[in-house]
Amino acid sequence: MVKFSIIIPVYNLEDYLYRCLESVLNQDYNDFEIILINDGSDDNSLNIIEEFKNQYSSKIKVISQVNQGVSSARNKGLQEAEGEYIIFIDGDDYIDSNHLSNILEYIGKSKNSFILNSLFVETGETTWVIPKASKNYDCSFYGTLMNILDNHRYQGFLFNKIFSNSVIKSNELKFKENLYYAEDTEFVIRYFLELQKRESDLVANIINSPTYHYVQIKSSATHQFNIRQFSLVNSMEEIQCNLEKMKSINKEVLYVVQSNLIQSVLKMIRLSRLNGVVNEHLEDSLDKIVTNSWDNIETIWKSQRKIYSKVFLTLRIIQEKVKGKKIK
Repeated sequence: MVKFSIIIPVYNLEDYLYRCLESVLNQDYNDFEIILINDGSDDNSLNIIEEFKNQYSSKIKVISQVNQGVSSARNKGLQEAEGEYIIFIDGDDYIDSNHLSNILEYIGKSKNSFILNSLFVETGETTWVIPKASKNYDCSFYGTLMNILDNHRYQGFLFNKIFSNSVIKSNELKFKENLYYAEDTEFVIRYFLELQKRESDLVANIINSPTYHYVQIKSSATHQFNIRQFSLVNSMEEIQCNLEKMKSINKEVLYVVQSNLIQSVLKMIRLSRLNGVVNEHLEDSLDKIVTNSWDNIETIWKSQRKIYSKVFLTLRIIQEKVKGKKIK
């Protein structure tokens, strides 16, 4: 068994794939396999994949499928993964040569930990680090949930987290292929909750020195309008449902989850109107929020007024129209 399985889904990444694969193959720690899933690319990506496969046949596994989306591609990678730990890399990103050795060092420090990695964000015009290393983050179970859910902390990215293959396989964890946005966060939350069942004293282990380069491409799926973006709301609803199944849930965590759901609904409503698209599920979701969760919404508003003022100002207007109530 190798130490790491590195899963890289690929769809039309001919301009970035060389840099990505060369950075992985240039690691100063060598006990890993690379699983490349070509998700129906119609550019030169498959030829690049085959070129690397021919050169590093013992290191690289290649899977090709008709285009089914990134969740399907990642699930194919999980099926093939033989490593003790799973690492996800996006094909337009790249890593420093000490990425794996850095992770290995932290794995050895604590068995009962969930490893989070700082990362560089690159836009082509500027670079910054997520999160700011100067901050001291709560590494407890609930603190780590907040780190994942808060968009100003470690967030729900896959590529700055390390996953145990045994936890994934023993719990048959898979990406939900009907989710296209925030599907990574939804998977991370389910994984983290399963990990906590195994390790009651679970804490986060944070790597403050970033070695992963997250490249934001304006033309990528994340930055273009697509009807599938509406599944963001479904992902937020799934996350809330999973957390509410817990016997006890920290109120602050629940408030952040509900805030994320509200923000995603409002964001999608704005997008749908701007693009002339009707989505009845959005209106239903908003109605459920206003009807069923108003007590919690009022509490969030009062305790987090400055942070969520824009969201709740919008929601207050909608709520007044629907229910005739006002937030004091």
